[in-house]
Amino acid sequence: MENNKRIDSKTNLGIWMLAIGMFVVGTVELVFAGVLKLISIDLGVSVATTGQLVTIYAVIYAIGTPILITLTSRIERKKLLLLSLFVFILSNVIAAISPNYIFLMISRIIAAISAGIFSVSSIAFAAKLVPPAKAGKAIGTTVMGFSSSLVLGVPLGTVVGEAFGWRMTFTFVALVTLLLVLGIWLFTQKVKGEDPVPLKTQFSILRKPAMVTGQLVSAFVFIGQFSLYTYFTPFLHNLAGFNMEKITTAFFVLGIFGILGSYIGGYSVDKWGAKKTLFVTIGSRVLTFFLLPLVGEHPIFLFLIMMVWSASGWATTPANQTYLRSLAPKLADMIIAVNTSFMQLGIALGSAMGGLIISNHYSYTSLSWFAGVITLVGLFSFFLSISLSNRQGNIQ
Repeated sequence: MENNKRIDSKTNLGIWMLAIGMFVVGTVELVFAGVLKLISIDLGVSVATTGQLVTIYAVIYAIGTPILITLTSRIERKKLLLLSLFVFILSNVIAAISPNYIFLMISRIIAAISAGIFSVSSIAFAAKLVPPAKAGKAIGTTVMGFSSSLVLGVPLGTVVGEAFGWRMTFTFVALVTLLLVLGIWLFTQKVKGEDPVPLKTQFSILRKPAMVTGQLVSAFVFIGQFSLYTYFTPFLHNLAGFNMEKITTAFFVLGIFGILGSYIGGYSVDKWGAKKTLFVTIGSRVLTFFLLPLVGEHPIFLFLIMMVWSASGWATTPANQTYLRSLAPKLADMIIAVNTSFMQLGIALGSAMGGLIISNHYSYTSLSWFAGVITLVGLFSFFLSISLSNRQGNIQ
């Protein structure tokens, strides 16, 4: 009995190591919004140009991850996780010592490749460490690490960047990841790789219009989200005159309500269904984007709207993934993998379009108006998907 408890305890530690890993890779992806202006000033490039580093990361992640997961599918899982983390450490070291924009861009490409492999592999790995009945909890714990990066990782990275320089943010991440390598090596077991699923099979679900328009909901929502979120530091500075202390507080609030939104979204889906949840959450996001530029002189209202924005945003993802899975229950795993690519493409396009708006000398408040319009397009895409699915039925 004691031996079984020890094994269970070690397994739980291993799952928490994976969650910490998701926290770290999530921080590196999202922290750019907090240190964007610092990097821009240090490297002598515009804010819009610096923001394209988010675009590059997301494009490489979205396109490269399905390919690399297929190519590495036969590699023993623990070994693959450790290799991806060593590459991730390298990317952060390059970022910390980057003498110019090109080197920092290279570091982002390497980070996206390694983070994509680690994130997708971690979720599957966590499920295999436990009995099937406990797989859901293991996956939930692992994914929570990414959500938690909003609460702690981004504000902490922003504080470190403001106090010691943005390079120290990436140095800190590299050191934490080194400890994480030790934790995964000690507390996880070996799991054999699997035969690869051909890319053609993975993307076969996109043959049906209802699925495509449903996947596009995620793309449009994330375009809206990251056209503003990527440039949220200068947005708050220009709209409300926030200093870095208040901006850090704003990111902390976004993170707290992002995690709350994830729970609210799951609860709402169980109680009222995915379709009703999506209508309310996407509609709420549209409203908050249109209200943000109007409350710059009223910090209390500004923070209240940010709370609703973040909560509704993170509630949308589990609702849409539940809806998409209902369209083709037998292809659930592939649907989630493809949906991740759509979200990353949304991040890429959103940060790129936000940068384009700024570079054409439009005001920062224009980002919020654009985000509202493009999210409204996502709502229309959702209605179209429902209409098409009612005609087509389930996709088998």
